Amino acid sequence: MFNDTGVGSGECIINYAIVTGDISVCDNAGMPKSRGFCKAKVTKDWTECMKILCDISCKMENLETQQDLCILWYATENRNISLCNEITSKAYDMKEICLNMTAEK
Repeated sequence: MFNDTGVGSGECIINYAIVTGDISVCDNAGMPKSRGFCKAKVTKDWTECMKILCDISCKMENLETQQDLCILWYATENRNISLCNEITSKAYDMKEICLNMTAEK
């Protein structure tokens, strides 16, 4: 149904999953971090970020980094500063970014 080759198609898949409530659609959302973020948004449960599994993309960003990026996205979108404490990766200064972005009004 989905061809994830176009720019922005991952966002389209996530929006479709949210509107339909069909979490299985998230499996087409791209890298593990995107799939986890999609599932977290559909279920309104950030722990979906912790359930992601590695694929070939983990050679570029390891599993911990992808999980933490998923948490960062979910925390900032929901302005949930307490989730920033779940970030353990040192990559990209994610924890600091999360704290700064969730604290903004």
